[in-house]
Amino acid sequence: MIVLFDNDVLLKLTVYNLLEDSLAALGVTKENIRILPTAKYSLPKTWRKYNLDSSTIDRLHNIITDVSAIDWMPSAEQIDLLLEIPGIDRGEAILFAAALNAPDHLMIATGDKRSLTALAAASGCLHIVEGIQGKVFCVEQLVKCVIALRGFDSVKERILPNRDCDTAMKAIFGSGMLTQESNAIRALDSYIADLRQKTTNILGYEEELYS
Repeated sequence: MIVLFDNDVLLKLTVYNLLEDSLAALGVTKENIRILPTAKYSLPKTWRKYNLDSSTIDRLHNIITDVSAIDWMPSAEQIDLLLEIPGIDRGEAILFAAALNAPDHLMIATGDKRSLTALAAASGCLHIVEGIQGKVFCVEQLVKCVIALRGFDSVKERILPNRDCDTAMKAIFGSGMLTQESNAIRALDSYIADLRQKTTNILGYEEELYS
């Protein structure tokens, strides 16, 4: 099993120290991760925008050193087709094209809701949607999985120091240590349901990961 990670989800899960537990929920290890070939150069530029402590920065450096880039050639035609769609940037285009040409079973972990919505709405990309449907998981789904795996308090304590790195997490954990599990789960479900409604069958079901 291969899991394609976009830059956004890799950054956020690593910042929240939820990456290893997310992989456990997906049933894979770091050896199964594939990232964009440019991630090792572009991610450090992105995380400099945040006020991260030294241990978090070390964790980010370690993960982009440890994991492998996509090591097969995505279809150039598919990439070009995807780049014509407003809302899909080059990184996501490479990710989606790579998914269609993967040499093994795969899942996709992404934090880019805009690109998923754009892909689902693109009339000329039905074959791409069909190729990845049920295989995609967003940040909120993975956070929910880790809550089921490790407990709410453990996840809350890890997210709170850097919750401002993600708009949804900032809202979901807006009450800080007073955030209640029932409210957080309800909010996570709301974000997931909204994205699922906008993207037809692209998202997988997180319940299948921890049932």
